[in-house]
Amino acid sequence: MFGERRCHKCEVHIYASNEASIALHRRLGFQVEGRLREHEFFAGRDPFTAP
Repeated sequence: MFGERRCHKCEVHIYASNEASIALHRRLGFQVEGRLREHEFFAGRDPFTAP
């Protein structure tokens, strides 16, 4: 697919809590290049951490 479309990189955004999706993408050959920490806030709080 990459050679046909002349793509060099593909990007996904997965929440750290979605372990099944992370495992799937690793099996497909994806590599972690970075993490967005403290990226999303709702009403001044991180919605993915305990209150």
